[in-house]
Amino acid sequence: MLLFLFIFLLLSSPVSADGFDLIYNSSFNSYRQTTGLSYAYLPESKTIFEPGISYDVSLVEGVKTDDVWGNHTLETLTENSYWQRKSNLLSKVSGPPGTQIDLFYYYLNDTGHSLDVGRVLLPFSRGDSILGNWRDVVMGVSGVSYRDISISWEQLVLSRKGFMKEYVGPGQIDYGIGGSLIMDSFVIKDPINIEKVEILAEGRSIRVKVVLRNLKEEALEDIGISHGCFSSNYTIPAMDMVEIGYFLESNEWGDMLTISNPNFARECILYGNSPSDWTTTDAITALAFREDGGWVNGSYLKPEGEDFCITQIPYSVNIPLRKPEIREEEEDMNDDFDRIVGQEDVVSVAPQDSNSNDGGEEEGVLGIQADPEVDSIKNNNFVLPKTGVVIY
Repeated sequence: MLLFLFIFLLLSSPVSADGFDLIYNSSFNSYRQTTGLSYAYLPESKTIFEPGISYDVSLVEGVKTDDVWGNHTLETLTENSYWQRKSNLLSKVSGPPGTQIDLFYYYLNDTGHSLDVGRVLLPFSRGDSILGNWRDVVMGVSGVSYRDISISWEQLVLSRKGFMKEYVGPGQIDYGIGGSLIMDSFVIKDPINIEKVEILAEGRSIRVKVVLRNLKEEALEDIGISHGCFSSNYTIPAMDMVEIGYFLESNEWGDMLTISNPNFARECILYGNSPSDWTTTDAITALAFREDGGWVNGSYLKPEGEDFCITQIPYSVNIPLRKPEIREEEEDMNDDFDRIVGQEDVVSVAPQDSNSNDGGEEEGVLGIQADPEVDSIKNNNFVLPKTGVVIY
């Protein structure tokens, strides 16, 4: 009876070819949409003797944004009349901290009439965010909130839940018109924050203290610290800090401090369903609000399995340090060899506030900036890149 009513209304209303605006059933929706992932920027991998970040470039995965235009369209990314999103195609990015990711949105008005799409919702997590949440591996994203969107599908009411971000839609679209655009950009984050590096000359030795904070809600294991003749591995508890102290003799000093993270961090926000399953909503790639009827879903990821994954790969950060001045002490057996060290002998390295460079300023120079007019280094901080909490 419902199908008969739909056919009758469709024949009597030629401007409503897809029928969604008549019965508000998303299975009749012909506004096509899906998403894609690419990377716009990769930090240059440095050698162990250069300041910056180093990583295995063979672990990088994904399509460069410049190569997306003209090579990937809604037609190439989907099949089965745009309903099925192909897996493992413009849907994965792996890179070190500092990798910039672009989120693409593809659309087509295939309804047979013009329509107005005012809002678009794109998922940033699975329905259960514990199973996958991009925000655990990226930074620079604002406006993401937990949503629960109801969608009419045949005789069912489906619910797409999870963390999502709402964007302004394409607006008024004539029949047959489609396109693609970058909806958002964000950066793979460093899970380790360098809270402080202190270098202190004590007699003929140099005392170094490094404080690292784990920004993840799980422990980071085998974090390596190497500096001159010192080398050791540590576990940083979840959302906690570790303070590492060591001494170096003058001849054991090295001009580069290296912090290594051998761990992968991977978050996938879609899970494909079987070819006959159209009700598992973790497979829905996008949602749009049609002004003539409400929310409609885009293509479904198929076949079964995780996809739309962002992965932080292992990396090392090389931080240049300047050796402090070692002062020769007077040879006096009656004197205490432990002298009091003044503030001018201390080098303290602390990160900027994570929100201090949101305006897109140029990155500063890595490392400690010394005043060539004085013998000692004091009051000098790391100038961090625009991510604010990482050094790369």
